[in-house]
Amino acid sequence: MDKKNLKNYNIRKPESARDTALFMLLNINENSRKSNVFIRETLDKNVRLDVRDKALAEHLVQGTLSQLYGIDAVIAEYSKTPVSKLNPYIREILRMSVYQLMYMDRIPDNAAINEGVELSKAHGLIKLSGYVNGVLRSIARDKEKIHMNGEDSRLRRVLKDGPVRYSVPVWLYKKLTEDFGVPGAEGIFEAWMMLRKTPVRFNTSKASEEKILEMIREDGVSAEKIEAVPPVYELDGLSGMGVAGLKAFNEGYITVQDASAAKIAEFVSPRPGDYIIDMCAAPGGKSLLMADMSGDEAVIDSRDVSEDKTRLIDENVIRCGFKSIKTSVKDALKLDKDVIGRADIVIADLPCSGLGVIAKKPDIKKRITPEDITELRDMQREILKNAVRYLKQGGTLIYSTCTVTREENEENAYWIASELKLKMNMMKRINPDLHHDGFFIAGYTKE
Repeated sequence: MDKKNLKNYNIRKPESARDTALFMLLNINENSRKSNVFIRETLDKNVRLDVRDKALAEHLVQGTLSQLYGIDAVIAEYSKTPVSKLNPYIREILRMSVYQLMYMDRIPDNAAINEGVELSKAHGLIKLSGYVNGVLRSIARDKEKIHMNGEDSRLRRVLKDGPVRYSVPVWLYKKLTEDFGVPGAEGIFEAWMMLRKTPVRFNTSKASEEKILEMIREDGVSAEKIEAVPPVYELDGLSGMGVAGLKAFNEGYITVQDASAAKIAEFVSPRPGDYIIDMCAAPGGKSLLMADMSGDEAVIDSRDVSEDKTRLIDENVIRCGFKSIKTSVKDALKLDKDVIGRADIVIADLPCSGLGVIAKKPDIKKRITPEDITELRDMQREILKNAVRYLKQGGTLIYSTCTVTREENEENAYWIASELKLKMNMMKRINPDLHHDGFFIAGYTKE
């Protein structure tokens, strides 16, 4: 299929969980749609699927994207046609089917293969269905050799390669193993491949923790506490409906926020009347946290670069009912002379490479390049120069990112202290694991 026709991937309405997953993978991998946004939009709009099928479709997409580099290497070993030259539908059908064969034990191999073949036929690719069948059955046979007796096979040899085993680009594998050593880097890679539950922070200024828990459980969802201050829980049992299906979310008692991001509460204590600037705030999680911690009595200036981004903040502010947050469209790279020397607290949670959140947004691995990291570090420093000017004497700067690179984290943290002349009070790196995104926080005082 010609690249110019990729926009027509929605010509056939998805009928099943796998068909819906195929539709999402086509748009994410071939049309460069952002996975976290497109998955939610698609599942919310699809009225044909029940919650169990939506959960399966989401699992198939997230899992396939998480293992994409490894899956492509496996397909390349068994296909005479290069992966990049395959018909886009066939490419995504194979990717999704290989994910089921290799990583979903509860799905029998024959079912995964047959579903892939039937999807090919359903999309008018009958002549290629035999090719799909042959590739998948060859992979399944070699997988069985490994499981049954550890016999060497083409599949085993492919999976010995580090970047393939952890499904990361070669440059990224090399960079992180150089930065953190092989064991440290592999811990990060393994965390990226974990399928995470949905983390939410409780707005305890609105209701007690016990009352919010009761509301969640009344909707048939379980909650496991991950962090105590502020209270962050992971939700289980959403079954494809997403957090937006919960009364507690729609009435503003909970906010989607990772336990790592919520840790800024350990290092800043907003008081009633404090003027707080949140520089790159969308979708507003840290502004909401500041409002909750201050009892909705601070003055929170929540900014981002476009109306689309501030609209996201506004939606969350309205949902949660906080009055202390005002949004405005401001480019953080441009100095706002009206607020120089006025802020008690500046939160600079800045645009970054996003490598800490790959478990949730695995398509980041496709988008980020080594050059991006250097450019982002330099941009962060330009924004930080403005952030420091907004602080009053004795004011607090919180610098944070959701990535793992040293350039955007420790190097910038020390640069702030040495070049911008702030006193560093703390610095914390959180590497990703089953319950946390990768995150970095540094806190400073303007003396």
